[in-house]
Amino acid sequence: MNGADVTKRIPLADIDSRPPEAGRIRLGEKVEGVSKAGKKYTRPASTETFRFTSPERDQIEAIADIYGGTVKPWNEPRASTQKQWEVKTNTDRISVWLPPDALTVNYEAWSGGGCVRRCDGVTCVWKEDGGREVVPCLCGQEEGAPLCKPKSRLSVVLPGIPFSGVWRMETSSEYFVYEARGMIDTIAGLEAAQGVLQVDLVLSKRTKRDGGQVSHYIVPQIALKSSPSEILEGLARVGQGTPQLALDSGWTETKVLDPVWHTPAPEDDEITDAEIIEEPAYDPGGWDAPPPGELVVRNPDPDGPKWIRKPTN
Repeated sequence: MNGADVTKRIPLADIDSRPPEAGRIRLGEKVEGVSKAGKKYTRPASTETFRFTSPERDQIEAIADIYGGTVKPWNEPRASTQKQWEVKTNTDRISVWLPPDALTVNYEAWSGGGCVRRCDGVTCVWKEDGGREVVPCLCGQEEGAPLCKPKSRLSVVLPGIPFSGVWRMETSSEYFVYEARGMIDTIAGLEAAQGVLQVDLVLSKRTKRDGGQVSHYIVPQIALKSSPSEILEGLARVGQGTPQLALDSGWTETKVLDPVWHTPAPEDDEITDAEIIEEPAYDPGGWDAPPPGELVVRNPDPDGPKWIRKPTN
């Protein structure tokens, strides 16, 4: 033996098993802005069409062939993988298949240093000073609005694209939390009887009115492209006039995972994903050193304070 403490090894049965990730489906991009002093800066903004990023150029080119758009290099300094490729497509609707365990949902709190809390509403994993502690949910102990917001991660297969793994989409939309879980449960029940169904991922425009303020949102939706009668007749199954992928019987099950801390959540998602098209007039506050417990993001205005309060939906 090489001296390693084998008693600390994770049992093989407990190792999290999931397919590799081919790339990301993104709902936002960085756009340029100009400060009051005339300096240029970048800020996140939502897109009305799907955007994809991946380290594999051939994957992005295959997506562009189907959905349009121009393939470009993509380099995000905070991304876990550098020198990637991207395409902003011409469509707000894409065809996808849902693998097992397609959706994970957590309540999360993010700060300038990344994700600091993740919980399921009962048990919270709290990161502090380089360590982590499992504690009861903290939101009920705090005054005002909870710091944690829902974070959904959906993994899908893109039919017609050379398969090298799943594509992951992340969103903080509260609409998506409730709608996606119900839709996936319904699809799982139909697939148990009919086989894998043809499913679309759609970008939907929403409007929210709160306190006299109006906000416009982009919300991802899961939709079946077939009518209920077509589903019952078996006309909505994969293979009915669509590209086929070799799938085993395990693909007929889809369920929501329990929240887990080790779900990958690189910080580049917080920079490049967005949902709000137009934010209402709002004073974000600002600090060079934010007060404890304040949920903040970096200020895109180089002439302002370093940190500002994170906008909420």
